[in-house]
Amino acid sequence: MKRFWHIEPGDSSALAVRRAIIALAILVPLPAIVAFAGLEYPKGIIGKSIYAGGKVFIVIFPVFWLLVVERGKLSLSRPRKGGMAAGALTGVVMAALIVVGFLILLDPLIDPQEVQELAEERGLAARWLFLLMALFWIIVNPAIEEYVWRWFVFTHCRTVSARLGLSAWYAVAASALFFTLHHIVAIGALFDWHITAIACTGVFVAGVTWSWLYNRYESIWPPYLSHLIADVPIFIIGQYLIFG
Repeated sequence: MKRFWHIEPGDSSALAVRRAIIALAILVPLPAIVAFAGLEYPKGIIGKSIYAGGKVFIVIFPVFWLLVVERGKLSLSRPRKGGMAAGALTGVVMAALIVVGFLILLDPLIDPQEVQELAEERGLAARWLFLLMALFWIIVNPAIEEYVWRWFVFTHCRTVSARLGLSAWYAVAASALFFTLHHIVAIGALFDWHITAIACTGVFVAGVTWSWLYNRYESIWPPYLSHLIADVPIFIIGQYLIFG
């Protein structure tokens, strides 16, 4: 069955590994740089330019690499049987854990007044703007992140792990760690280290789950569905903190 990323699973040739390492070295640090620029310099022209240009590059680069460097072909494949059900189930479980984790661990640490001030600084104090942003981050952003972090990053991590004689689980862990790095920057710029540590532990577990789904069902769509469902309570909590 063809994979969304058109490279044979476990390809461990020297050329494939060199390409994988270069691709990872180019892409993996960029989201953290983009997040830092967007959060630390949200109003300056340099910060805005780095943020906007970086976002565009992150989306375009994987396709460029596939078509120009790998000389591959784009292909959309259906997940293996049971893939969407597994995506829905893991999404529901993660959504429940997010709610429980917030109520037990994060709610006592987060000051709603600080969250409201952050929302005002970023122009999200109006309900309709927050709703539009939430719809984008729930529906569109998971597709972008699964395309980048599972379709591209995990596949190249798997190529490297195969060369080293390691199982795909090492690639799952590595790609989840890479996925977590820019969240550390983004969350750490807004909250203290206690909140950042708790939230990013959850991000890492989610990254492991979604990479496993991709590896198991050979498609971004099961992890996309899981990701979408898991993001819903995050923005419900955000709405609660900002608007009460």
